[in-house]
Amino acid sequence: VSTQSTWVGCGVCKGLAECFELPGCNHSVCAPCAKKHVVSALEEGYLEERELMCPCGVGKRCDTIVPDYVVNRCGISDEEREAYHAANTKRHLSLAAEFGGITECPKCDNQFMGEAGSGMPQPSRPLSARERPGDVDGGGQPLSN
Repeated sequence: VSTQSTWVGCGVCKGLAECFELPGCNHSVCAPCAKKHVVSALEEGYLEERELMCPCGVGKRCDTIVPDYVVNRCGISDEEREAYHAANTKRHLSLAAEFGGITECPKCDNQFMGEAGSGMPQPSRPLSARERPGDVDGGGQPLSN
């Protein structure tokens, strides 16, 4: 998956611009439209409940999640970027608590979200460095010192 932008027609404003191609749906979105989409999601406050979805797919049933590289490179402020990542982290920790917690591989030290109803957390996908909550026990609770 290329993280580079290319000059094509933006799927939101329809202007010819340097655009990011979203993996999965291949929709293209220019940086100003991506920025507007991220800022709008932050203002509406829904990022703690659901992922940021493709802005080209509004009303078109596109379920592609906007990747972090687009969010990080669309021109939002450092404060907006921090708020975006904080909302994602809060949502992921909430999901981890609901669906089995977080466990760490004893061999590679990667952290994984567990799966619901497994009785014991099973690796379902590795958490990125940004998603890692830091000092958290296997149940998603902060460790006491």
